Formats: sequence, C-alpha cells, structure tokens
Amino acid sequence: MAAHTGLQRRTGGVYYLRLRVPADLRDLVGRKEIVKSLRTRDLPTAKSLLRQEMRALDDAYQALRGGGLPAEPPPATSPSAEATDAPLLRIDALTGADIGRITTLTYHVILELDAMIRRDPDPEAQRLRRSYDKDRHAAAIARAEQDLRAGRLASAADLATVLLRELGCTVDGSTDGYAELARRVQTVVIECARIVQSRAVGDWSRGVENEEVRTALANYPLIPKPATPATSIPLAAPSAEAPPRVTVPSPSAEHLLAGLRKVLTLDQLVKLYIAAHPQWSGPTAKTYQMPLRAVREVIGDQRPVDRISRDACREVLRILSDLPSNYTKRPETRGLSMTDAARVARDHGLPRLATKTVNAYMNNLSALFNWATDEQYMASNPARKLSAGSSGRSRRKPFTTDHLITIFRAPLYCGCKDDRDGYAEPGPFRERRGRFWVPLLALWGGLRLNEACQLDTTDVVEVDGILGLHIHAEGPLNDKHLKTAAAHRFVPVHPELDRLGFRDFVRTTRAAGAIKLFPDLPRGRGGYYSEPFSKWFGRFLDKCGLDDPSLTHHSFRHSFRDALREAEVLREVVKALGGWEREGTDELYGSGYSVRVLFAAMAKIRYGALDLSHLYV
Repeated sequence: MAAHTGLQRRTGGVYYLRLRVPADLRDLVGRKEIVKSLRTRDLPTAKSLLRQEMRALDDAYQALRGGGLPAEPPPATSPSAEATDAPLLRIDALTGADIGRITTLTYHVILELDAMIRRDPDPEAQRLRRSYDKDRHAAAIARAEQDLRAGRLASAADLATVLLRELGCTVDGSTDGYAELARRVQTVVIECARIVQSRAVGDWSRGVENEEVRTALANYPLIPKPATPATSIPLAAPSAEAPPRVTVPSPSAEHLLAGLRKVLTLDQLVKLYIAAHPQWSGPTAKTYQMPLRAVREVIGDQRPVDRISRDACREVLRILSDLPSNYTKRPETRGLSMTDAARVARDHGLPRLATKTVNAYMNNLSALFNWATDEQYMASNPARKLSAGSSGRSRRKPFTTDHLITIFRAPLYCGCKDDRDGYAEPGPFRERRGRFWVPLLALWGGLRLNEACQLDTTDVVEVDGILGLHIHAEGPLNDKHLKTAAAHRFVPVHPELDRLGFRDFVRTTRAAGAIKLFPDLPRGRGGYYSEPFSKWFGRFLDKCGLDDPSLTHHSFRHSFRDALREAEVLREVVKALGGWEREGTDELYGSGYSVRVLFAAMAKIRYGALDLSHLYV
C-alpha cells in the first residue's frame, strides 16, 4: 500500500482510490467505502488524480447533505473543468430539443448506475444485488405511475433541476417548458425502472417501449458519457418520502452543456481532448502546444467547432510553414504573435521550421479533429490530409553493424580526455558513467532514452536469480516518467552487459550512496533526463561522422527490435521486453511471461560482427 491516505497499489502496479464514506451518508450512498481504479502506475499522477477525486467526492457529499448541488460550479476536478466564477446560465425557455436531451441523459444515468452495481466486485455492491426485492420494485413502479397520472412531479422536477445545474444551467418553475420536462423525466424514470426490473430476473431482451423515450433516444443521442462518477443526486422511484440514489457521470459542466446546447467551442474541445489523454508524457503533450496555439490564434478560442472550416486549417498550415524555428527566442520575432512572426520570417528570409516538424504538428491537429469526429462533436475533420508535403527525410533508422562499431570504437569508449567536453578527444580517461552506459543499455536492453537515464540504483534487481532492470515510474525523487502503461516491465540484463562490468558498476554506485544509477546525468528544464542527453548524443554522432538525420539515440531501439526479429523471438515476447503496446485482448489475460522466458529471449540477441571485447572487465 502506498504511504498516502486513500491510495492503494494493487497487483500489477495500478493505483486505486479507497476512501470511507462518511458515517452519516452511508445509508444514502449505499456503501461504506468508495473503491475505484485510477488507471495509472505512476505515483505522482496517482496522487494528483486522488486529489481530484477527493474534491469531487467532497462536492457530492455536500450535495447529499444539502439536498442539492452548490449554487456555484464545483472546483476543477480535471484539466477539462477549470474553476471559474462564471454564474450558471439562466434558461428562460426550454426547447423541445433541450427536453429531449435531458430525457436521453436521464435514461443513460439510471442504466449506468445499474451496470455499475452489477459489475462492481465491492462487497457492498454485491449486497445490494443480493438484497433486490422484486415486489418492492414493482410497488415502486406502481407508485411512480400514480404520481405521473396525478401530476405529482416534485421529485422529477428536483431531478431535472439538478441535472440542468450539472449542465451549467439554472431554471425554475416559471421557465417555459419546465412542467413538460418534469413529466418527461418521470416517464423515463418509470421506463428505466421496468428495464432494470427485467434485467434483475435475467431477462435482458426488454428494450425501450415508451414511444416518447424511444423518440428522444433516437433524435437526441447522448454525447459520449464521462467515465468518472462525480455527483450523487436523487433519481429512481420518484417518491418524495424516500427517493433512491444514482451517480451522475459528470467531470465538467462544459462537457455536458455541449451535449445540451450542441455548442462546443474550440477551447472546450481542446480541454476535453487533453483530459481524455491523461497518459500523455510531457514530450508528447508538448508536441500539441504549437498547433493548438496556431489554431487558437487563427480561429479563436470561442469559435464553435462545427464552424471550423478547411480554409481556416489551411491558414494554420501556412503560418506553421512560414514560422521560424525557435521564434519565441529569436530577437527578430520574440514577443510577436505567430502570424506576425511568420510574416517577419518571410520578409527577412529567416530559417523556417523543418517540413517534418510542420507535418507532425498538422498530424496532431488532425488527430484532435479525428477524435472530435469519433466523439460526435464534429461532423468531419477539416484538417484531414493537410500537410506541408514530403520532408525528403526517411524515418529514424536502426544502426547498422558498421555504425555500432564506429560508435563503440569512439574515444568515449576507448579512452578520451574526459566524458564531458573532451569526450571526442583521445586521452587516458576511462571512467564509466552515464554517457558510457546509456547507449549500451539501449542496444542490449531496448530501453528508451529516458527510461535508461532516470534509473535508480534500486531499479537493478534480481528475480529468480536473474539480474534485471525494473522499469517503472516510482522513486524517492518523484522524477520518473513512463511513455505508456506497457512500458512498466522487467528487462533481464543481457549477458554482454555482464561481461562489460555492469553488475560491478551498479555495486560501486550503490556503495557510494547514490540514489540515481547515473548521478552525473542532469535533468532537462522539462523534467526529463532524456532532454540534455539527446542533444549531447546528436553531437556525439556528428563527431563520429554519423551525421545522417535519421540516426538518433532511438536508432538503438530499432536495432534491438531487429535483433529480436532476427533471433526469431515470439512477437509477444518482443513486446514484453521492449515495453511496446499489445493489441487486441491479449493484454487482458494472464500475467505475462516468466523472467526465465524473457532472459532466454534476451540472450539470443546478436549484432553480427560487433565485437566489444575491448570493453570487457
């Protein structure tokens, strides 16, 4: 268990929230504690998500104690829900479309609760399933139908008000269409209660039979439902005396307001897109900053997304194509808007962004709009296939055997002046530190650059008698990052690394009291150890005469995968060793390969005529 209140780490390294429900609310909530996966193995990320969830639960408890939600929107619980002092939107008249969408939302909320209870392994949820009483359920439906016929709709009206508040809106009894909304909500509650009744006795064939509800679902499909339950509100069996409860999935008022009014701005879309990708690492997130800055400048934050034209996206492409490299740092363009910086670059012939970079930015912009199309926020992608043309460069290549011989015969490995500025000059310095070992770990272990640079001394472990590297995002300095969840893995140390003295190096570094395995490697300003190392390695390759731009440190990883392929290692074992994502349902079953299977595959790796015996100890 992690040393953090409410945080647990389960088998597999995934963190969970586990919090007790306040005693005075347990009967109302229907359980003694809340248990929920945070879907991350990264401790800092888990702590941040825990704080967000705790704020959301506090809001929910406040709503339950006070009989409704706070008058102001709750504090931000995700990047998509920034705190604001803006008042709720006052609605003077509810349209038929508004009523239809609230009908749809109510339907999905009730059935989502039922699904949550059915799949929840928590003992309290199981107790709720076992305690189902079909006679009480039938009686509740009968009372609800009587209330509907008699016009007793206070409970449904309260539910409608709370739902509208969650959408960022406020109404009251004088609002045109409010009485019809309450009647419609009561109708959908009854319809859902009948569906749940059938499912409880094993009949899953019953669909929506009420014509009004069926029409609303067909004409006003719900926006993709948020994943995080946030606010508890009264819902089912509309009796004023003892209304049951349901959890409304709602990470932000902006998200649901878009579904009600069908007015989603570019700013809201960007926030939702970022919130939908919490797994992004820092470098990945940074690649979206430039195109989003450009599209905001050209289009504007408040432009409805359904009014973003292809011409506007072409203008974004034109600006990016003309933009000078490092425009925020250049004296000629510092402080200018992107549009003005692009104009200055054209007028003065400044060096522009590489075509490859512009295309990467446009691909990210297109990915944003593809996601919006998939989520039904937009009808089509206005940036589809827009690019700056061919860059004339190939993808990053693997190192050939000749490349590897050149690299490991360089002064850094055979004796240099020093491993700082004098790494390319022959000399007596032979001390083995970060710059010596990181390329070798990438070649013989397939480690990504940041994975190798950020290793702690405690990450080198023995499992079943096999020395290996535990690649994960935890550590005493909270300075580690993983690119994806699949990157969390155990990498056996290749026998060649043992012959090169890696085991002795680890022992010596630990004896010196170091936390980091490579304490000489600095972190970059963005928090990643790979940032300064990558720049240095580019200069190192130039000094070696390997100035092909498609050769980078990542080329070691390409070589590693090619070597596994040459050794005819099973594809799934390759992915397990390299931390590559697995497709389909394979990752859902079993616990992976044993350490001995992984080691046997690792030991098969060879690199042709590469001979490192001059480095053996």
